[in-house]
Amino acid sequence: MVALAPETVRCAPADRRPPYRALAAALACIYPAFWLAQFALGSLPGLVRLAAGGELKAVRLSPLGSFILSAPTDPSEMGRVAYSSFRSGMLSTIIVAIVLGAVVLVLTRHRAGLPGGLFAAMLGSLGFERLLRQLWDQSPGVGWFVSAAILLLLWILGLRRVIAVLPLPSTGFGWRLAGALAGFTVPLGVLWLALHWTLGMSLMRRLVWLFVPGLLPACLAALKPLSAAAAKPKLPAWRWVAASAAISATVAAALARAGPPVGRSFNLARAARAQAMVASLPEIPSGAPYAREFFQRGVNFTAEFPDPYASVDALRALDRLAPYGVDAVALVAFGWCSPRRPAVRMNTDINSWESDQGITDLARLAHSRGMKVMLKPQLWVPGGSATNLDFRDAPDREQWFEQYSAFLDHYARLAVEIHADLFTVGVEMARLSRYEADWRRLIAGVRQIYPGPLVYAANFGPDFQNVAFWDALDYIGLDEYYPLPADLSTADLVRRVERVAIEFRRPVLFTEVGFSSFAHPERRPWDLSPRRLSLDDQARCYQAIFQAFYAKPWFAGMYWWNVGTDGAGGSSDGSFSPWGKPAMEVVRNWYLGGNR
Repeated sequence: MVALAPETVRCAPADRRPPYRALAAALACIYPAFWLAQFALGSLPGLVRLAAGGELKAVRLSPLGSFILSAPTDPSEMGRVAYSSFRSGMLSTIIVAIVLGAVVLVLTRHRAGLPGGLFAAMLGSLGFERLLRQLWDQSPGVGWFVSAAILLLLWILGLRRVIAVLPLPSTGFGWRLAGALAGFTVPLGVLWLALHWTLGMSLMRRLVWLFVPGLLPACLAALKPLSAAAAKPKLPAWRWVAASAAISATVAAALARAGPPVGRSFNLARAARAQAMVASLPEIPSGAPYAREFFQRGVNFTAEFPDPYASVDALRALDRLAPYGVDAVALVAFGWCSPRRPAVRMNTDINSWESDQGITDLARLAHSRGMKVMLKPQLWVPGGSATNLDFRDAPDREQWFEQYSAFLDHYARLAVEIHADLFTVGVEMARLSRYEADWRRLIAGVRQIYPGPLVYAANFGPDFQNVAFWDALDYIGLDEYYPLPADLSTADLVRRVERVAIEFRRPVLFTEVGFSSFAHPERRPWDLSPRRLSLDDQARCYQAIFQAFYAKPWFAGMYWWNVGTDGAGGSSDGSFSPWGKPAMEVVRNWYLGGNR
């Protein structure tokens, strides 16, 4: 009896009231907590850096929250290293979450316990999710684990506040866990369902993100019984609940309406600055002859957050490639295609990452610096890649080729306007490339618009080896991601590529070639699974490819994948980018001294 006395004091008495009002209050409060937490994590750090003299990089306003990214102005670095600034901003994001969460938990200790707990839990949850996403492109360090522990603690403390407010029928672990799930996780899931229906968002991955990592803090929050002092439910009145729900719906609708104009205005202003930067450059030559064959020392120059093609930082990033011997850039313009319906869509206006204006500005700068330009329209396929596209039903396939032809025609006309030196008619369509007659008709249609040389960028493997229409093109294009043995021997790879070059009597161009910066990238060059970083392994693979192919008479050059407009790279980056790594020095040595 004596041993049970302390537990009796610490445990809250069971509350027999129906939990309807508490659950309704949680549903009414979840959206304001969500939006404010998104604002705190996505905008406050950017506003602080902006007030300290930074430059505005990105602005978004939507029912999902607001996002403001700013970075210090440092024109000595490529693209002003906006990507690095974004990453380093994670520290300020975590600080904001911790400080705000602590303040809210203290201020709402006696009143507004449910909204305060939801907001604190939301800060911890969304901040923790951002940390998890970092694992996709870099290995965690000590700082990552410390930040994760602090955000997890904030999440747990917020859930404890939610449990304390809910009128639970029992004080056991199971009921406390149910309270954490019913008071936070389930309402947030309902919110994501609503956003899915109204905004067309991807749902399943979001719910997995919510429930799988969210079960751990819910269990930890439910482990310890609540003290009698903490467990004093202070529930909002029904009128307050109804008003909160109405205000949330009104605010979400207003944000959905106001968000696109705000974003478009920012994009227009950013694009105008980029146009002003190229205004003094020579006009793109019109009517100049096209070289049918030329050696290309290139990189794929891709639009990356937060710098679209139509931005000053993209122009500066491109301008910094010339000292490395880069004399050709591939501008990659993405369209969208469903894997289930024969529909191809494109977005070419100023809101697109690869807008027509941005492509035109970059091409103008590249030509003024003596660089060749390859325009490379490519399809993005949700949940997969273009390699899996296939429409076996003849009417569907006919419709797809018709829509894809219209997609290519647009970019073929743009290629003429910017005097692109090379045009890509397709990228990695391994299952669709077997329809030879359809591709020959498509290529003939492009030639009626664009008079320059054409290439198809085949995926490594069967796509490259089985294409039958190479003779209709000017180059044999290969996205070169063939695995290499541990000793980086390339004899078998060279024979495989040379066989196709000899058969079709066309020069081979690596429309893509690349290796990640993780250990042993030669095993699966396309693989970005996080593991130990090894910049030297990446550089050795670059060296092996240069030594194997650079001097071959049938080889027309390469475009390394990839250098981004954002300046991504550096010693802590595991991506394909060679920027700021030993691999870029390998590129410089060969491009400037490789005798081609």
